[in-house]
Amino acid sequence: MKKIKLYFGFLAIIALLFSSCTKDESSMADNPEGKTSISFAAVLNDFTATKAVSKAPLTGDVPSCSDGAPTKIRVALMQNGSWVSGADGDEGGFIEIPIIPNGDGGWMTQESSDLTLDAGTYMLEYFAVLDAADNVLWIAPRSDDDYGPANYAGFVTNALPLSIDLRLGVKKYVDVEVLCYDQRFADEYGYLFFDFNNVDTITLCVFGNDCDESGRHFPAHFSMEVWSYSGDEANPKGAALTNGALQNTVGTYDNGDDYAKPLCIALPDRDGEDLYYGEIRLLDFDGDGPGELIRYGVFNDTQVKALYNGETNTYYHFRSDCEGQDTPPIFDTPGVEASFYCVDLDPLNNSKVQGAAILRLFGNELTVSILAIGAESGADKPHAQHIHGKADGANASCPPADAAGVDGILTLGEGLPFYGNVLLPLDIAPIAMGPAGEIDYQETFMLGQGGLISAAELNSAMNPLTKRAIVLHGKTVNGSYEALLPIACGELEKLN
Repeated sequence: MKKIKLYFGFLAIIALLFSSCTKDESSMADNPEGKTSISFAAVLNDFTATKAVSKAPLTGDVPSCSDGAPTKIRVALMQNGSWVSGADGDEGGFIEIPIIPNGDGGWMTQESSDLTLDAGTYMLEYFAVLDAADNVLWIAPRSDDDYGPANYAGFVTNALPLSIDLRLGVKKYVDVEVLCYDQRFADEYGYLFFDFNNVDTITLCVFGNDCDESGRHFPAHFSMEVWSYSGDEANPKGAALTNGALQNTVGTYDNGDDYAKPLCIALPDRDGEDLYYGEIRLLDFDGDGPGELIRYGVFNDTQVKALYNGETNTYYHFRSDCEGQDTPPIFDTPGVEASFYCVDLDPLNNSKVQGAAILRLFGNELTVSILAIGAESGADKPHAQHIHGKADGANASCPPADAAGVDGILTLGEGLPFYGNVLLPLDIAPIAMGPAGEIDYQETFMLGQGGLISAAELNSAMNPLTKRAIVLHGKTVNGSYEALLPIACGELEKLN
């Protein structure tokens, strides 16, 4: 199994950042010709790249980062269609600026007469960072270049060319995002100097099976396309992260057995949560047509990283027309409609709690909304709430009043024979409480992930959701708050 290091150091945010838009009197005095200079405080942060190890060759290799030390910046600028300072980027001519340590573990550019310019609008056409041997370490992608399967321009917020508005007496700083450079992916193309942060990449590896009418499994030939999620559920496709639909490799061994290889795709892993939208299409084993859409949906970097297991990268494994669910269940299946359920919550243990719940189940995504009143309020009085059920196919029911002990109090243990064990806690997210004991709760769960029960287990043919119950807990008894004492219960009913 081939291990591939993906050091995708990216986002070298180069700070050509003018300290402010105020005039610099001293620079005007030192510049009698009325020119202004671009000075770059290029602070290069440490590049800490995520190591992603793949069990299969990466489709659309990711550039690997060099360990070389940066010594200079190479730039190409244009104004009104002409190259600045006679450095013709089309002919391999660039402005080169040395960088020196700034004393804080980073670097800064030295002064350059080539960048003492007239005020005006300039286009940054090329930017690269080099070592002492003139090896390109990092480079900014262009929006109009084709780098192969990975759409690197989609990995950055603003690809080149960039417009720079240079005003007289202003010290300008421009942010430029760069990727690790690899000669295999593109010829040299030109750029500028600035301040660097890095963005890593992570790898999603996909494998699939397709089943015939008898249930026999075959290795699947499929394609996958990924975009940044737009934030619009109706139009989820944002910037493309792949150059079209990528296909996995399939073939036939000399003994006649068909085989298929996983498809691995590099995705940007920026600070905070990254949301992507993907589509998987099933192809004829010997063909390359558009294929049938079999999986789609929004997923995030946490789900992708959950596939990483030590030194290996496990697959997302889909099963098309097969028994058994995908592992892990990340994507939705076309044609699977959302199911809705409701619950009327009635009081237990003489509580004053009443309420209702609505559940929406769509593939592996379960959204639960609960509204209730009459619960005790206070930060020291939490209210656990769960979906309960039984494993033997029996109905989960709410306990009758005579289920309580001689003291008239229904304990958690006395209620379990009626509604069964906890299947899904409904208090992972904070529960909003009003001053009068109002509960306003909503949470979406990706079933089958993070140790949660799977959709197939929660809503199986033998044990459907209509055989489940929701129970709320938490009440003061004899001066002591009992966090797990049942206070309300309701049995689920299907609405559609």
